[in-house]
Amino acid sequence: MFAQTNQDRRDFLDEFDQYKTGVVCRSKEGLAIIYCPPINGTKMVDARTFDSSKPIHFGFVLMTNRASVLFILRPEYGFRISAVTETGELVTPSSKGSKFGRYFEDIEGFDKSVIDPKREQSHGAVPNWYHVSPADHVPGLYDSLPPPDELFNFKKPGKYTMRIESACFLSRESIPHIHSNSTNYYVVKFPIVELNIIRR
Repeated sequence: MFAQTNQDRRDFLDEFDQYKTGVVCRSKEGLAIIYCPPINGTKMVDARTFDSSKPIHFGFVLMTNRASVLFILRPEYGFRISAVTETGELVTPSSKGSKFGRYFEDIEGFDKSVIDPKREQSHGAVPNWYHVSPADHVPGLYDSLPPPDELFNFKKPGKYTMRIESACFLSRESIPHIHSNSTNYYVVKFPIVELNIIRR
């Protein structure tokens, strides 16, 4: 298979938006994060609408011509979240949700202590990393956020908007070298993305 061009990947992400396959958020560094509901069992009108009782899956796609290594951060550093009602009223986060993004602004450079140790894969001596390939036609849904019902104190059924800002560490190469003072990794912060949440 030939590697995709940058245009191919932009077209793929545009189609992801157009065909309502998920919610795409692009960073200025050429990395995109895609949020999707569970593939099986969803009864929503389209895949950009999320059931508040289901986890929110996510994956990454590169729009560059080389593969890279990515680290997902602890919720306190890697995911800042909020939710509002249809009338714009702020929804109070739960005790679990209030921890998300607590130190989001503190991330300025690589720090291996903020890498999420729970997101482990079998990669030998270097756990917790993900290989992000620019040639992927479909992003790997590496992990998920908890269901919105666990993150917010929704008072009644209805439509809500959940806002997410996310951050991760991305390598300048495809080999997962990691050191306490590593300069091979840099912070990628994504702009705010909005998800439509339905609480039944």
